[in-house]
Amino acid sequence: MLEGVIFDFDGTLFDSMYLWRNLGQTYLAEKGIEAEEDLWQQLKPLGLFQSAQFFKERYNIPLSADEIVNEINATVDRAYAETIQPKPGIVDTVRFLHAHGVRMCVATLSEVYQIDGALTRCGLREYFADVLSCAGRRINKTDPLIFREALAVLGTEKAATLVAEDSPTALRTAQKDGFLTLGVFDENEERQDELRAAADFYLHDFTEWGSVWAALSREGTS
Repeated sequence: MLEGVIFDFDGTLFDSMYLWRNLGQTYLAEKGIEAEEDLWQQLKPLGLFQSAQFFKERYNIPLSADEIVNEINATVDRAYAETIQPKPGIVDTVRFLHAHGVRMCVATLSEVYQIDGALTRCGLREYFADVLSCAGRRINKTDPLIFREALAVLGTEKAATLVAEDSPTALRTAQKDGFLTLGVFDENEERQDELRAAADFYLHDFTEWGSVWAALSREGTS
């Protein structure tokens, strides 16, 4: 029986990766610094604090990592509070899972207050047991710690808990640690072959959730 789902937020639950894809370049440009062409791919697996450390060390920014984090957060707070929206099918899927007794939480690289604000604005916060962030722990999703902490919050069995991610890096971490895995397409992620390889199930978007539920049912996991 499927007992729990651990959702990534950016690019999985909400359509917000466009914001992060351009953020590093925008931040550096504001300081008169030209970014590397592959900056996005270097930053994508990192948490916010680690990205700030990267900026400080690679581009010699004369601020502490915490100060850089504060500057970046000031840039994105408004978007989370006012504009970003759930991805297609998410609202119905979250309500469906709740109605079927499946526990849910969020494991994200973004700040908790940003995610809480966006979920609350869209009427979804009540469905999630908690929002856990790598940012406060200064880790990223190459470490399974965030997924293990989410599992403890849910109180579910690992083999009956699905991790939903748009990042192949994060999904490989969850898969290697023994979780069920769901790859979710996002147009800002170019490594779709890697994502599929790390996924037990794969969706273009959550309007297709019924196919995953049916497959889990056939396999005796729901």
